[in-house]
Amino acid sequence: MYLFTQNKKVLLDFGHIEVSRNLSGGGRYALMAWSKTQLGSPVTLGKYEDEEAAMAELQHIVQALQMELPVYEVK
Repeated sequence: MYLFTQNKKVLLDFGHIEVSRNLSGGGRYALMAWSKTQLGSPVTLGKYEDEEAAMAELQHIVQALQMELPVYEVK
């Protein structure tokens, strides 16, 4: 499955996702993903006001995987 980032700038064939605290972004939380085909730095999928919102979006991604959607647009 591909993920289309919140800022609509990257379409990523991801291999790994994590929720992380973005200290430089005012304490907001971010969903970070790494490509499964390219080595390098993670891509920010989206930024969220709190960990609960980031975890909720991660759950939406899991549901999209379970439904075998080809592309999920991160909100």
